[in-house]
Amino acid sequence: MYLTGSTGPVFQAKGNYLINAPGCGLYVNSTDAAAMTQKGNSGSVNVASVSAVGPTSGYSVNFPTGTAVTGGVIPQTIPFTNLTPPVVPPSCPAPPSGKLTASTGPGCYSGTVNIGNVTLSAGTYIFTGNVTISGSVTGLGVAFYMASTTGSFTVKPGNATIDLTPPTSSTDPFNGVFIYMPLGNATTIGFQAGSSSGTIGGFIVAPGATFQMQDNGGSGMTIGGLVVNNIDDGPAQLNLSGYSPSTSPLKNVTLVE
Repeated sequence: MYLTGSTGPVFQAKGNYLINAPGCGLYVNSTDAAAMTQKGNSGSVNVASVSAVGPTSGYSVNFPTGTAVTGGVIPQTIPFTNLTPPVVPPSCPAPPSGKLTASTGPGCYSGTVNIGNVTLSAGTYIFTGNVTISGSVTGLGVAFYMASTTGSFTVKPGNATIDLTPPTSSTDPFNGVFIYMPLGNATTIGFQAGSSSGTIGGFIVAPGATFQMQDNGGSGMTIGGLVVNNIDDGPAQLNLSGYSPSTSPLKNVTLVE
């Protein structure tokens, strides 16, 4: 889990939050001594270790006993900066009624798009506007490229099931990445899990965006990895599995990739 924000708080939690990533590392790029804060005394950030550029004396979140928390580390390069996304094609129509349903193939989709009760075929899906998942979605070898610097991504599936995995070919620019947002996109990736369940394999790479979680009605979603500017947990449970396919150039690292 890589928090790219260089100043100020980059992790803010309240209530009975839980980040459950015991096999993964957490890198905090912020130089702020209070970069990780919480309201109340419930909740936990369960990670294998924490490495922070700034001091950690003002961190108020709960880490399990024995967690190695180290401040003053050398700043790291933002992961996936060498990723070259595809060019948005000249023809990028809006889907019918702004929705992707039933069985849908890869392509470029403009405007606000709602995705639900759909099986996505393998490939890259380019979006130029806001995207919302609001129903069951499955897909193997799928990547979402949020091409706009203003497009947000929201998951609010209710009690639905999500099962999505990214491409794993070494020749695919999105190898191991499910969502890619450009650094200039400072919008929100919102997870309103409700009682939903499921897995989003691969990384969510949105180095300029806020990752926001709400609604603790279920056991939480499982995501492969995160590269985001900051996290706002209000409260919810997030499970991070650590994701690195054998074809990935990052396979020798864990979650801080």
